[in-house]
Amino acid sequence: MDRRKYIMRANMIIMNMNKLNEKQLVQAAIILHEELSVGYPTLADAKNEISERLKEEDSYFIAGVIENEVIGWCSILSQYNGNVFELHPLVVSKEHQRKGYGTILVKEIISIAKKKGG
Repeated sequence: MDRRKYIMRANMIIMNMNKLNEKQLVQAAIILHEELSVGYPTLADAKNEISERLKEEDSYFIAGVIENEVIGWCSILSQYNGNVFELHPLVVSKEHQRKGYGTILVKEIISIAKKKGG
């Protein structure tokens, strides 16, 4: 493994998105809008999606943060009485793609799903 890539990934902190500040939530919305613009054609659409989904009791959101900046995030939605979880969405900013950050987020969200019984 390229040592430089490992060090870069080691700088990422995984946070519950409910703990993010307003600036970080906007960063998450920008990533959602830019990387999944077909589903979220405006920044307002992306902000609304995050705001509404954070209110849901059966969804879990995590963000990858480097130096207080959100570089990616993902969430799971509980289905079938908590026996199955749907990954939706997984987004990583363009400049951080293909460096392993998405893989780290997916592994962490899978761990959360398993702890919740999925």
